[in-house]
Amino acid sequence: MSSKIEQILSILNEVALSLGDSFLQRLGPGKDAGNGATNQFMAKVNTEVASRVGHNLAERRICGETNFSVDFYVPEQATVIEVELSARNPHANLERDLFKTFLANRAGNKVRRLVLVGKPGTLKRFALPDLRAIAAWSKENQDIQLEVVEIPRKAAA
Repeated sequence: MSSKIEQILSILNEVALSLGDSFLQRLGPGKDAGNGATNQFMAKVNTEVASRVGHNLAERRICGETNFSVDFYVPEQATVIEVELSARNPHANLERDLFKTFLANRAGNKVRRLVLVGKPGTLKRFALPDLRAIAAWSKENQDIQLEVVEIPRKAAA
């Protein structure tokens, strides 16, 4: 049996592939473009995760007294998954996502791993020195390992 993390990542890939390659293109801002497509994508993913992996994993408010939530939290694996489809862009939300994990730990919700999921191009962006340095600092100073995953354009053979 695969882990809940693997199941969630598989569902993310399945839903993205079901929406076609156009979903993986740059759609731009706005409720009918990128934001609307992202909301539709996440609604489908959350429904599938709830029915196939378990309820109470999505949109978890684990960051103490703040209103911050994480996309998915799997406490038995001390893992947060953040879906950042625009992570390939120059102004990714990595710092905010990491900070949410720091706050979660402070609130007693153990996090040792942050899995950031983005569209194709995310791995290339996260290979740059600035983001590698942030990930290294997080591991060395907060004991949180960053893992970056791309949604593939086509199903793996």
